[in-house]
Amino acid sequence: MDVKIKELLEKQIKQETYIKELKAIILQNEQKNMNLSDIKTLKDISLEYNIPIPTLKTRLTLTSFELIENLDYRKMEGRQGTLLSPSGVEKIIKKGWGK
Repeated sequence: MDVKIKELLEKQIKQETYIKELKAIILQNEQKNMNLSDIKTLKDISLEYNIPIPTLKTRLTLTSFELIENLDYRKMEGRQGTLLSPSGVEKIIKKGWGK
């Protein structure tokens, strides 16, 4: 039982750290009036812009889209997905491979 409690506490600390990092990202973002509703997942973008999720995942790794980790997007641990800031959404949906 002690090991499980320790693991849960470590996860909670990681989540709190993530929240602090997310707040820092929001402050760094050029859009000062950004709301939590402005942050989107890859699934949200896929449904809204009709772009397949594998394509979006590939675009995260391509330098031509100029996406900056922890500023434009944040990969969550495990199977929790990827969050994108409004600037990240703009960058990942542009056509023409970075044009």
